[in-house]
Amino acid sequence: MASSLNIVLKTVFVLIALSSTSCKKDKVPEPCTGVTLEGQRASYVGKWRWYKTRISQWFDIGPDYFYDVTPTSEGFEYYFIISNDGLYKGYKNDSLVHVHILSEISHENYDNSSLHYLSCYSDCGNEIVDLTIENANGSLDSLRTRRYPLNFVDNVAKKRSLMNYFVRE
Repeated sequence: MASSLNIVLKTVFVLIALSSTSCKKDKVPEPCTGVTLEGQRASYVGKWRWYKTRISQWFDIGPDYFYDVTPTSEGFEYYFIISNDGLYKGYKNDSLVHVHILSEISHENYDNSSLHYLSCYSDCGNEIVDLTIENANGSLDSLRTRRYPLNFVDNVAKKRSLMNYFVRE
């Protein structure tokens, strides 16, 4: 009788294990894929080199003080490459440091103004990458973003990064 009970318990345990495994299989998300950057979105495809970041320093009284830091002042180079399939690869001093899949468009604007704006979710998650191309003199060769290479708020030093600027190579 004890061996029959052991067999029943083992069978129940196996069935529970199998049913929980099959439920997990059903909930596995699709692999994350990038957005296709064609048409007007293709203006973001290519290699972009960082040339400055605008910094704001605030004081207890008076206006904020703004200044720029550069690759020379910070001691490193940064560039990123965006491919047609929405893959973002960021390099610091030629070493790969960021890889993201631009997985879903949140907002975009191409209304013939001087700015083209693209906001994407990153890696099928909640984090957003904002990219703005400045269309100066009909040229789409300057881009700005808040995310890389500098994105900080330092409440002790009362400084924060505002915008990172890039030029197309």
